[in-house]
Amino acid sequence: MATTKTTEKNKKNKSSNNRKRLGISAVAVIDNIVFSQTDSYAYYQLSNNVYDFLSSEQKVALALRISNAFNNLMTEKQEPIECQLIITSAPVDVDAWAEQIKEVSKDWKTGPGFERYVEEQIMYLKNRQYMKKMTFLGVNLGKRGALNMAGLNVFESGFKGAMETLKTWMDTIIQTPTEAVSAQEENDARKKEEELFRILSIGHLKAQRVTSEEILLLIKRQFYPAMPAPYLDVDHENRIGPGDIDLEVGSAIENKYRWLKITQMFDDVEVSGYRATLSFAKFPKDIYYPAGIPFLYFPSRLGAPFTCYSRFTLHPNQKMKLELEKKKKEQKDELENISAAQNSLDSAVDSFPADVAQALDDIHRLSEMLAADKTPWVEGSYRIVVEAPTEETLREYCSKLKQSYDDLGILLQWTAGDQAQLFLEQMPGDTHRVQAFSQITNLDVLSTSGMNFSSDVGDLVFGTD
Repeated sequence: MATTKTTEKNKKNKSSNNRKRLGISAVAVIDNIVFSQTDSYAYYQLSNNVYDFLSSEQKVALALRISNAFNNLMTEKQEPIECQLIITSAPVDVDAWAEQIKEVSKDWKTGPGFERYVEEQIMYLKNRQYMKKMTFLGVNLGKRGALNMAGLNVFESGFKGAMETLKTWMDTIIQTPTEAVSAQEENDARKKEEELFRILSIGHLKAQRVTSEEILLLIKRQFYPAMPAPYLDVDHENRIGPGDIDLEVGSAIENKYRWLKITQMFDDVEVSGYRATLSFAKFPKDIYYPAGIPFLYFPSRLGAPFTCYSRFTLHPNQKMKLELEKKKKEQKDELENISAAQNSLDSAVDSFPADVAQALDDIHRLSEMLAADKTPWVEGSYRIVVEAPTEETLREYCSKLKQSYDDLGILLQWTAGDQAQLFLEQMPGDTHRVQAFSQITNLDVLSTSGMNFSSDVGDLVFGTD
């Protein structure tokens, strides 16, 4: 649940132009639906699955169930589905756990020994600083103000009624690039969300709707790198507007080219934190599961503070085949053009044709895999956000992370110049801003990524034994 604390820190000087200055896409949050300037998204929290103590057969079965859940999502609608995955963590609420234990055991015949045991467990958990993993899934519900011609029937509603309906739709379309969400837009989004929730809640993902305050906290959390978990400044209703977002995200942000420095005020004292986003640039051609550690679960085994996120699109298998055929023709044409140019010039560049030929070979390989696999395919990017209290520590964490993945044959790229865009891309309701390192893979890569895998109790934060 979202937490509110009005006395958390002094009120910051928050400009009403924060969102415009920062480029935050979200303009409204109604229950679990986020409205941007152009689109609407529904957000859910996925159930965690204990991974560490499963047998190999159980791990394979787990991945298959996750794959089936996404396949069911595509089965309902044979159109591309844009999704966002956010994998983050929060401190385990030890006090809430203690209260739950006391409530459960109140009718038990316990003595001083049991009470002492509980108190020792409380101290142990607090000292160990356990974190709980949280996985959120956002699904694009469609464009705002989309014209639905299916409902426009002159014979049923008459010419006058049809014209009135058309005028309402046109007004909605004209209003789309505004912050206001019309009653018609909200109603349409809720209908789509109801159907989506039916699919996601009954499958293995066991999706649960999040609240508008929980979504707002997800946004706010990005502005507190390597800092205490933020609270909401005020209690918000189930309808959150741009003013509410402006109130919560005030901060000073410096773009340091390869990382961001974000400064907040705590009791009249400036506290700075640093964050950098690294992108998965290359996977091995064969990812061995479950022999290896799932690549989105792996950072929790290292102990470094991290957030993983992905923006991806599920593509129907048949449409992906057609798209690959187009790409194959484009690569062949490019290869032929280069060959023709080289034959006419004495100074030919040898490496470039090889690169094109490699791209063509990759497309051939994907085409073969598509022919053998009828499930949806995934096109998107996977990233890791690293947080640290200093620049030096941030560089240390990033180097450690890159080296650890390199040992697995997975290339992590720490890019420069796009950190601000990657920061905004992570926000609920945003879109895929940085296309570099976008990859096309089969559904197995997503289902074996470890997106909602967890240990039994929790994961230790960096620096604990």
